[in-house]
Amino acid sequence: MGRPKQLLELDGRPLLAHVLEATAFLPDVAVVLGAHAQEIASAIEGTQVLHNPRWAEGMATSLHTAVHWARRLDADGLLLCTCDQALLDRAHLERLVAEFTHAKASVASRYNGTLGVPALLAPRHFERLLAIEGDRGAAPVLRSEPDVIAIDWPEGAVDLDTPDDLARFNSRA
Repeated sequence: MGRPKQLLELDGRPLLAHVLEATAFLPDVAVVLGAHAQEIASAIEGTQVLHNPRWAEGMATSLHTAVHWARRLDADGLLLCTCDQALLDRAHLERLVAEFTHAKASVASRYNGTLGVPALLAPRHFERLLAIEGDRGAAPVLRSEPDVIAIDWPEGAVDLDTPDDLARFNSRA
């Protein structure tokens, strides 16, 4: 992208600001940062930042940082989001939380025929999350655990990975 993806503007605000707005109803929210941490943190003042000094080893280390944070909180679950799903909103996250609370099971978003983030994982899956290595996220757990509940969210397929993706999205009618 040429600069930190979290700070790219969508509708005049950084991508990360959209995620923080969608998660504002949750009691505990933190952002895991690695590369460009200081620059990104200055744009989201007032938000708890979890520094991942091992970020260069891959996405899994950010996942590990989040799991350790959730364990310190003795959290009932860990909601994982990324900043590049442009259509993420509070309503979808509230659906995930409601199903998680009702079913007492992990829940994940289903789009493009597969399970992905945002996902809310129960502590019983934390050890498996900690076993993931390299540039991989939670997908191995989400897609292999039989008790993960799928919540349809076709909007999850809108993912901003390139400057062209962002330009197309920002020029939408």
